[in-house]
Amino acid sequence: MQTDVKVLLTKFMLLEFSKWFSEFKPIESNDLSILKALKLIFFACSITSSKDNSLLKNGFNFVAMPLGHVETDIYDAYKGKQFGGVIDVTGVSNIDLLHTDFGSLSDALKAAAISAILALKAENKKLILESPSNLVELSHKYSSWINNFRKAKNIGQLSWPIPSNEIIDEEKYYFV
Repeated sequence: MQTDVKVLLTKFMLLEFSKWFSEFKPIESNDLSILKALKLIFFACSITSSKDNSLLKNGFNFVAMPLGHVETDIYDAYKGKQFGGVIDVTGVSNIDLLHTDFGSLSDALKAAAISAILALKAENKKLILESPSNLVELSHKYSSWINNFRKAKNIGQLSWPIPSNEIIDEEKYYFV
């Protein structure tokens, strides 16, 4: 998946995450920071990883970094200001998201994102309320992170690619 499509899909997912968040708290007070968003995207990818329409099989790729699983294209796009004012360290701007044109995003990708988020929500409805640090701790339980971050540390690095099959095959955790 090209980075610009991945950025648009991520914005779509951020909108869906903010809707989920609004079921509990006023949408204006969301804490969907870039760190929290990256963790939620990983969990959404992991929960539907064995399905053909999964986000993991549609081009999301993760690396093991100190704060858990990180989709590097999304993180690099964030650092490169490709998200504009949509997301920052404090939360998501729903006004910017509501004015985003998702028309060029395929129905299949939208459906995969919605399916993943609904599956995640069904597994743990209150996961959206967890702090970014709790989500980091939760991602540190995954063997895909443990094994690949160990490889990075063994050669003095802070990141290591995680093969998708490791995420597909591992035990999943959705409760802190």
